[in-house]
This record gives sequence, structure tokens and C-alpha cells, in this order.
Amino acid sequence: MKYKNHTARLLNVMCLSILLMLSAVHTSAMELTANKWQLISFPRLPDNATIDSVFGSSVDNLTSVWTFDNNAKEWQSWPAQAGLDSSNLSELTLGQGYWVK
Repeated sequence: MKYKNHTARLLNVMCLSILLMLSAVHTSAMELTANKWQLISFPRLPDNATIDSVFGSSVDNLTSVWTFDNNAKEWQSWPAQAGLDSSNLSELTLGQGYWVK
């Protein structure tokens, strides 16, 4: 009988672990207003956190993304623009704020 209880507890723990993993996987959506600056951040990001990946097909409607890197004490921007030193933003960071237009 002790073996059955141990097995049942193990199965319950495994099922709970699977449920927790599944509940952590979901998507979020936000609405961006065209031609207006908006300050956004992300509570979670996918493994591939490039701007193209995160914004998907909406990236075609973006004209600019800016953020301030407090560690480097410099602004970063997207898309890359010739002659603009801050044109070096390609990946989003969790908890960072972004000005998006």
C-alpha cells in the first residue's frame, strides 16, 4: 500500500508540474496607435526577442523604436540608420521600456 501512495503522489506532482508549465505558455497582445509615440514594456518575452520576432507582421507599421540603456548611458534605436550611432537596437530586454512609433 505504501508503494501505491508514493506512486500516486509522484503522479500528482508530475501532473502539477505539467499544468504549471502549460499555464506559463501564453501570448499577449497590445494595440499600437499609428503615428503616435507610445511607451511600452513587456512582462515576458519569447526566447527569440528580436524586434522582428516580437512584433511579427506589425513590424512593417513601426517607424521607430527607442530605449535608454542605463548601463551604457546611451540611447539605442531601431531600425538601423546610417550615420546614427544609437542605431544598434535589435533585441528587446525584459523589464526595459521602449518608445515605439
